[in-house]
Amino acid sequence: MANVEPTTAGDQDAAKTPHRYVAWGLLPDPVSRRIKNVKEGLRAEFGGPEIIVPHIPILGSIILTEEDAVNTFRQACQAIGTITCKVTHVATSPFYYQCVHLFIDPDHEVQQRTETFACFFRRISNMPHLSLLYGELTDEEKKRAQEKVSVLDETITSFNFTIDRLALYKCHDEDRTQQSWEKILELRLH
Repeated sequence: MANVEPTTAGDQDAAKTPHRYVAWGLLPDPVSRRIKNVKEGLRAEFGGPEIIVPHIPILGSIILTEEDAVNTFRQACQAIGTITCKVTHVATSPFYYQCVHLFIDPDHEVQQRTETFACFFRRISNMPHLSLLYGELTDEEKKRAQEKVSVLDETITSFNFTIDRLALYKCHDEDRTQQSWEKILELRLH
């Protein structure tokens, strides 16, 4: 996919208002389809909102104007190469957006690339993970969901993939479904 240009709403004042943004690593299409199948199987049993775009959060809660966010995002993307990710296991978390997720091995390459990216925003990088289910489940439900992942895809904890695109999204904190989140820019990594 070619670079996608930032939104231009025509309102210059809106471009100068700080908003909250996130940077996501986008999955290759075959991996995305595989993850979507697992997510749908989990949602059928445990509920929760649809995860619109399967992704690895690279950086969250960036508060900047759109112009500053876009410019910094472009610079950060130029400074890092593609990111090779290795899934190690299915994990759970007390956090809504990480309820059930695939843990990504934070090896030297992943750490170096995500930390370099985060430094452009003067932030600390996120824990690498790939969410499969958003929600607030009990510990028992999380354990059942964890087991269900292996039933839905027996080899999901032993595969690698490469992130070669990052996307910048404008967030609306009150929308935990992410339905109203807007993709501002997508860039290919080299």
